[in-house]
Amino acid sequence: MASLTQRQKDLLSKHSRHHTKKHMDLMKKLMLRGISFSDAHKMAMKMVGERRKLAQTPAPPRDRIKGSKRNKPGVAATRGKGPKYSKTVTDSLADKAKSSGISLSKLKKVYARGLGAFSTSHRPGMGRNQWAMGRVNAFIRMYKSGRPKNKAYTSDNDLLPSGHPWKVKSKKKEMLEELYTEVLTMLEAEYKGRKVTLMKPFRLPKGSKKKFGVYVKSKKDNVIMVKFGDPNMEIKRDDPERRKSFRARHMCDSATDVTTPRYWSCKMWEPRKSVSDLLK
Repeated sequence: MASLTQRQKDLLSKHSRHHTKKHMDLMKKLMLRGISFSDAHKMAMKMVGERRKLAQTPAPPRDRIKGSKRNKPGVAATRGKGPKYSKTVTDSLADKAKSSGISLSKLKKVYARGLGAFSTSHRPGMGRNQWAMGRVNAFIRMYKSGRPKNKAYTSDNDLLPSGHPWKVKSKKKEMLEELYTEVLTMLEAEYKGRKVTLMKPFRLPKGSKKKFGVYVKSKKDNVIMVKFGDPNMEIKRDDPERRKSFRARHMCDSATDVTTPRYWSCKMWEPRKSVSDLLK
């Protein structure tokens, strides 16, 4: 797998201040495959999004507390009995339950999750109890209005009643998560016992019947090598007329099957990227 240039590393480092680790991991994978920084960013935003917010500031070491002396693990689970709190906290949650029509048990679970989430990331200047109560307020708003203020808030969806509008809409987010995982899996695979990078063209050795090769996954989910290009001909794609003629002859506008030589030949004759960029 090709490595990133120092300039690309610097761009990613600067970019990481504004985006989550998941976003940055996907961008790096795509750029290693030869995709430009700009295109990798657009793809990551479309698939993952997640621009880092102030509320996602990593918790300092002193706040990374696990577990509770008062409650056992699992009390905040969907079917858990619900955690126990001091009278002050319980009374405050009981008032919110009465005014919102949501059961006290559910609000206790949301509060518990907020306490735990504080150990991972939170907004600087807020205390643990403030953070947990803020999550309770966000849940009540989502419960009553049909959607949360922050669309990324789906971690308490299991506590929503079946048929709740946001519980249905958030399934799209789950689909994107699955797609994200699938893309990362697709970028690396095994071919004849060795690890290879998928969707990344490379030059074949001299004497080969074709000029380039690329590893892709077939419709049967097997890793195959697609060979393409005449080794005795140059790719004169910088000439607009030649490029237009080639793409018309090969009907490149309809070339969408990555398992065919036509798709990859057309890829080499695209106007935006040079052959060298595609092979990096």
